[in-house]
Amino acid sequence: MTNSAAVRICKAVRRYAGCSLDHRRDELATLVARGVDDPDQAVLWRTNCGTFALGILHEVGLYDDLLRSPYRIGFAITWLETIAKNLHVYAAWRPWDSWTVLRPGMLLRYCSPGKANDHVEWLLDNPDKLGTALHGGGGRPRNAITVASGTIQSNAGRPLVCYYDFPAALEAEEAYPHDST
Repeated sequence: MTNSAAVRICKAVRRYAGCSLDHRRDELATLVARGVDDPDQAVLWRTNCGTFALGILHEVGLYDDLLRSPYRIGFAITWLETIAKNLHVYAAWRPWDSWTVLRPGMLLRYCSPGKANDHVEWLLDNPDKLGTALHGGGGRPRNAITVASGTIQSNAGRPLVCYYDFPAALEAEEAYPHDST
């Protein structure tokens, strides 16, 4: 992992590993609230894989109006996809793609066709030729944030459907900064 954007994302995800409603709750609450929501309420949102991802993007300095907007329950995955498409870093996964297309710091999205069971995970290292890598995120019992090594081909029976190259978006912002006033 050589680019600073990917390093920042991966370090942020790892820093929150172990947070949950039971451990380091205040840290998790502050992250998912993004400075715009009530942390005491935000930390209680049950399906937190998407809100955790939004919090990471906010923390590492990605620019998008949605990251500065009060959250609407049930919209985290939609917001992530919208942000990725706005920044031109959305890519559909094709089963014949090489795992080398994926790099650390990317956000992986999983879902079953025709079902509302979306899940996102951060890729934290380079996948091997079998699609095994270190990955992390939320969406666990008690809103726990975990990091583990395992397959990235699927998650709880849901196939990988797309990925968001947020390191590329951060790299572009560093090259051409926005006026945030």
